[in-house]
Amino acid sequence: MKKSLNSNQAFSLAELVAVIAIVSILAAIVVPNVTRYLVQSKVTEAIMAAGPIQTQVAKEISEKESVTDSGLNVSVPTSLTQSVASTVVSSDGVITITMDASANSVQFSLSPNFNSSAQTVSWTCAVTNASFNHYVSSDCRI
Repeated sequence: MKKSLNSNQAFSLAELVAVIAIVSILAAIVVPNVTRYLVQSKVTEAIMAAGPIQTQVAKEISEKESVTDSGLNVSVPTSLTQSVASTVVSSDGVITITMDASANSVQFSLSPNFNSSAQTVSWTCAVTNASFNHYVSSDCRI
């Protein structure tokens, strides 16, 4: 039951190759999912940061009782979030946000809908290209 002092305990080449293969397969699965998750979080952050702009547009719509010209007097911050390349508000209150390259240049719009009988404003989110669908929540997909 004595162990010899000269025993060689090491991994064989086959064991090392098997471990490298397993790690490579796991990396091939995990890396794209983590990348997609990072882009999703940046897009979600931009949607949340657009809240004050939506409030301004909704106020204009409530005052005019129409979406027409509701985006004319809205002030847009120069930088919504670190990953946003541009934010544009059209005259009818549609907010279009374009992400930068770190967020795969995802572009989406937030469109106001005015219910005149209930005097309420609701919002519709939509990406501009179906290839961006996997970066946004299901209610923002086209």
